[in-house]
Amino acid sequence: MVYMDLFRLPPGHPDSYPEGLRFSWIAFDPDDDSLKVLFDCHDPKGAHIHINNGKPTPIKWTSVDDAQGLFFSAIREVFGDFDI
Repeated sequence: MVYMDLFRLPPGHPDSYPEGLRFSWIAFDPDDDSLKVLFDCHDPKGAHIHINNGKPTPIKWTSVDDAQGLFFSAIREVFGDFDI
């Protein structure tokens, strides 16, 4: 299962939201809750990714397209190849 939420914040947002975007993207196995990829952004951490139950790893934000590519690459690492 993959869920992707992306919101544009109003002007005056903290710098931890790249391009004024707040996002929460998750991929998970409904039959095995230890398998998941969570890519999100919130103050004060900024953009970061969680693989399975590991600690968050900061990511360098360059664009929405690059972030989406990173997210799907991480999904492939955890779950294997898939069609979109």
